[in-house]
Amino acid sequence: MGALKGPPLVEVAYHLGCALDPATRRAAGRALLAHYLTSLQAAGGPSLPLAEAERLCAAYLVFGFVVFLVNDPAFQAEAVNAACTARFAAAMVEENTPEILAAAAQLGRSGASDPW
Repeated sequence: MGALKGPPLVEVAYHLGCALDPATRRAAGRALLAHYLTSLQAAGGPSLPLAEAERLCAAYLVFGFVVFLVNDPAFQAEAVNAACTARFAAAMVEENTPEILAAAAQLGRSGASDPW
């Protein structure tokens, strides 16, 4: 696999989704995201409101879900793939990912500027 370039919050959503069990993500995910945003800005990066970052992370959870859903057992044991797929599925339900993606799609169909 090669290096990928994309929105930084894809990586944040990926790591929060697969590294934290659902209870820990619920308890600490928001604080970890806020710490990331503060550190990013302190290092000269862009400022992004927490609510917007949460919305983007919720949308980007789909990436992690698909990664583990189709991941070959040669890379991760089936138990790891199953656990991470379940973690992402729970996070997507709790973070309203389907609704956020539907709203983004509707915005795109309306001709509005890119919601991402």
